[in-house]
Amino acid sequence: MGRVTDGGVRFVCPGCTGHLVGLAPFEHRYPERGRQLWVAAADGPPAGRCPFCARDLLHPAAVDAPPGLAVCRLCEQVWVPPEAESWLAAHTSGPATPAEPVRAAHADTCPGCGAPWAPDAGRCCRYCKEQLAGVAATVIVEAPPPVRAGSLFGALLGSLERDW
Repeated sequence: MGRVTDGGVRFVCPGCTGHLVGLAPFEHRYPERGRQLWVAAADGPPAGRCPFCARDLLHPAAVDAPPGLAVCRLCEQVWVPPEAESWLAAHTSGPATPAEPVRAAHADTCPGCGAPWAPDAGRCCRYCKEQLAGVAATVIVEAPPPVRAGSLFGALLGSLERDW
């Protein structure tokens, strides 16, 4: 599987063009079907192996489930084969829109994927690998604690600061 980062991270099979996508982008793309299929997969039959954790992918146990679609409940990934993509497009009330990346709502998240702000040594997001070099580093400067003149230690420090 090849990693693709066009509007979010997903993994594409070069042989069949099916893709493995996270639950959140899947629900964003198919708002009325995403949650239903996730819940229906809890009791579904096995439908292959998850490439990340090697556990069973589960086919949603719903009458109107897309053909071939499978869910990894542990990794929260959804396998969407080409036939399921066309089925979902035909059975969705509106046109299927490409999943948009999660945009940062706060200064402490990655602007590319919305993950917690954690750039690596190369100034890239640890999760989506987006280059964050243009972003200024955050520097925290703390004021020194106040010296208490009423204590023995404060009196000693005070005497060191005087010009005799």
